[in-house]
Amino acid sequence: MSFTELLLETAYKKKQLVMNKLKYADNIVIWGTGIAAGIVYDKFKELKKDIKFFVESSQSVPKQKFKDKAVKDITDIVPSDFVIIAANFNYAIHKKLEAAGIENYMYLDPHWFKNAGMDSFDRFECLLRENEGKINQAYELLEDPKSRKSFQNVLLHRAVHDITLLEEIYEEPAYFGNDVIGAVDGVFVDCGAFQGDTLQQFLSQGRTEYKYYAIEPEEYNYGKLVDYCRKCNVENVVCLNLGVWDKKEKLYFCGEQGADTGKILPEGSASQIVINADTIDHIVGGENVNFIKMDIEGAEINALLGGMRVIQQNRPALAVSAYHELEHLWEIPLLLKSFYRGYRIYFRHHSWNMSDTLCYAIADK
Repeated sequence: MSFTELLLETAYKKKQLVMNKLKYADNIVIWGTGIAAGIVYDKFKELKKDIKFFVESSQSVPKQKFKDKAVKDITDIVPSDFVIIAANFNYAIHKKLEAAGIENYMYLDPHWFKNAGMDSFDRFECLLRENEGKINQAYELLEDPKSRKSFQNVLLHRAVHDITLLEEIYEEPAYFGNDVIGAVDGVFVDCGAFQGDTLQQFLSQGRTEYKYYAIEPEEYNYGKLVDYCRKCNVENVVCLNLGVWDKKEKLYFCGEQGADTGKILPEGSASQIVINADTIDHIVGGENVNFIKMDIEGAEINALLGGMRVIQQNRPALAVSAYHELEHLWEIPLLLKSFYRGYRIYFRHHSWNMSDTLCYAIADK
């Protein structure tokens, strides 16, 4: 039985367990009062499932309301309640519940709940069966057991939204300074520089000889990035207000907050703004690039194609976000391997939800 066949068999069994829990759940309590809890609550409301109340870890103020329900504490939960945990698993809420004698609980990924929906399993199964050969090929080329475990668990999570699958593979930090890529220096190309968070991580290494391309298309984030560099008197950083693409052109970009934030949109889409985009090959010219990082909301395939010359000539280390589209989980490693057969491919997951799954490529020297 192939990896994909085994994956689908496991996913189906897990899906039945999860769906049965949700289908027959009564006396539902949601742990959390943040954005995640709000997303979960709204979805249950759509499903005509009533919520008893919300719970917060520390109730230092008189009992209040969130949405239209009361906010209580753990002492108000009874053993017959079903607790949906809409919180980072690092907070170990389940241990608090178990210590209080509450064993009927489940972590639920609000990102999945919001973006995929309760009927996504059939679409997931269809897509995996259509791409079985590519998925098996991507799995086989992964370099180490941790990569294969990460690849498997991320795919299973997409099928059944069981957040404990991510707890098993979660680690920090992302991009570099981890067990795949240690310290980095030289010419660094940061695609999706945001407000300079990765730049700050890079500078904290104390490197003195480097050149850093910080590329950010969203105008507000770009302004914050430039302000940071100016205030901190950062040297050797080239800030560019650009999108990264497979050719030089104008693109339609979602700059508003929401599910499509930061994504390239078709012309005529709502909330679109026009941005300039260029290729890595053109942006860096003849630089000998050492490291490329990408987190560009689903544009990674196009951006990699636009950097193929640099990648093939320089063979830089790569840290590429592979989670924005399900197909990217296998398409990105296969594409990187096609650029240079000597790349060693790794997978790591760096978030408590479906975000921040990275495909790493390290060249044999």
